Amino acid sequence: MTEKDLKKFFEKVEKKYLKCWKILTILKTKPDKSILSLQGIIAECLFDLSNAYCQINKEKQDIISKKGMLSESWFVKRQRLLAKRLESIVRMSAIGKTMGDAFAWIFYRNDLDLLEKHWEKKQHPKNIMPTGYGGMGEMMFIKNIPLFGRYLVIYHGITTILRLGDISFIDIRNFRVAGIGEMKTSRINKEKLSINILMNFTDSDLPTNLPEYEKPKKKSLLHKLPQGMKNRMIRQIKEINDALLFSFKNENKKKLNKHMEYYHSEFETLLFNSKAYEFSYGQFDKGLLCLVYRERQKKLYTKFFSKNQTKFKESLDEVIPNTKKLLLKGSEFNNIRLNPLAYTGDGIPSLMYGAIPIFWWPIDIELIRKIIFQEYLVVIIYNPAHLLDSLKKNCFKVIQKKANMLDFKIEKKVEGRKLIFDNLWFFIDLISNSLIEEAEIKNLILEMTTKFEKVGDKDKKYRFDLRIFQLLEKPRININNGS
Repeated sequence: MTEKDLKKFFEKVEKKYLKCWKILTILKTKPDKSILSLQGIIAECLFDLSNAYCQINKEKQDIISKKGMLSESWFVKRQRLLAKRLESIVRMSAIGKTMGDAFAWIFYRNDLDLLEKHWEKKQHPKNIMPTGYGGMGEMMFIKNIPLFGRYLVIYHGITTILRLGDISFIDIRNFRVAGIGEMKTSRINKEKLSINILMNFTDSDLPTNLPEYEKPKKKSLLHKLPQGMKNRMIRQIKEINDALLFSFKNENKKKLNKHMEYYHSEFETLLFNSKAYEFSYGQFDKGLLCLVYRERQKKLYTKFFSKNQTKFKESLDEVIPNTKKLLLKGSEFNNIRLNPLAYTGDGIPSLMYGAIPIFWWPIDIELIRKIIFQEYLVVIIYNPAHLLDSLKKNCFKVIQKKANMLDFKIEKKVEGRKLIFDNLWFFIDLISNSLIEEAEIKNLILEMTTKFEKVGDKDKKYRFDLRIFQLLEKPRININNGS
C-alpha cells in the first residue's frame, strides 16, 4: 500500500465516520430509521481497516524475514514507517469503536447487570475486527439485518464493552436484552456465505417473523467443526447462558439511586476556552486538574501522521511542574495520576467499568465530537491525597496496599465492629474518568457507613458487593419495521 493509497483510504473511512457521527447524534434528539444503518457503516469501516492492518503487518513481517539481505538504514526506516501506519490504523479503528460503544450502551442501559458480565470477561477486546470470511459474514449480517423480527440486533464487533457472544437482541417493546447469539460463517461458493447463529434467549418467546433466508443444501457448518472448536463453542454458550441467568436473578436485588454532581460544566468551559497547540488547564478541585491540548481541525490522515502527536507526548513532561499545586503538604498519600480521557496512550478506546460513554455527557455535542475525533487531547490529573485525608479526619484508617501502591483500602470501627472498604481505586477512578465531584465520593462512603451501622446482628460478619453504575435520563428512542 503506497502513501497515496493509504491517504485515499483514510479519507474514505473518515467520510463514512462523519456520516456515522451525524446518525449517532440523532439518538440525542429525535431518533429515526437512519440509526438502523449506523452499525453496518461502522462495521464496514472496521472490516476495511482490519484488512489494511493485516496487509501492512504482512509486509512488516516479510521485511523482517529478509533483514539479512537489506541495508540496515533502509530496514530501520521502513520498519518505523510501517509501525506508524499500523498505529494510525489502530487509532482510526478506535474512533469507530468509540461510536459503537456509545450506540450499544444506550440499548444496554436497562441491563447493567448483564453489561457487568460482559466487562468481567478477561479477554480484552481487540481494536481490529476479524478478517476473512468470519469478519465478512458478521459485517454483511449487520448491514442487511439490523432488525431480527421485533429485536434490534447489536453487533459486538463494533464495541469494546460487549465481549460475550457476537450479537445481542434488544426487544424494542421494552428496550431490554432478550438474548445473545454466537455467529459462525462458512463459504458456500464465490458469491455466497453461510451464516449460522446460535441464539440464547432469556425467555421462550422467540422471534416469529424471522427474516427470509435460503436454507443450505449441505449440513450446517456447526456439524463440521473440529472437536476442539465445538468444545470452545460449548464453553462460550455456557458463559452466555450464565450471564443471562445472572442478570435475571439480580433484577430483584436492592438498588439505590443517588444523584451526584459532576464537573461537566467546568470541563465544557475549559474546552470552549482552549487555544490551538497550547496546553490549557482547569483545576476543578484541590486534587483534580484537567489538561486540554487542542489541535486545529484537519483530516484524520494528516493528524495521525503529524509531528504534533509526538510533540504532545514529549511535552507532557512540561506539565509535571503544574501538578505541584495538587500536592497535599506533609501527606504520605500524595500520588499523582495521569489519566487520558476517551483513549489510552496507545489510542485504544478507554471506558471505565460502570461509566457512561463520553458521548452521553451533558456538554456541547460539537466539543464531544472533537474529543472523539481526537482534535482535543484531554488528560485528567488527580491526586487522591485530599480525599484520603478527608476520610482520615472522619475516623477512617487508610491503608496503602503493598502489592499495588496505587490502591488503598479504608477501615473504621463502628460500634465494636470493623467496616472495611476495599478496592478504593474504583472510587478514585470514578473521579478521574468521569469527573464526579470528589465530595460526592466522600459522601457516598459516609452514607454507606451509616447504613452499615443499621445492619442486623452485630456478632456476624457481612460482606456487601457495592456495584456502581452511572445512569442517564432515558431518551426517546422509537424503532419499528415501518419507520
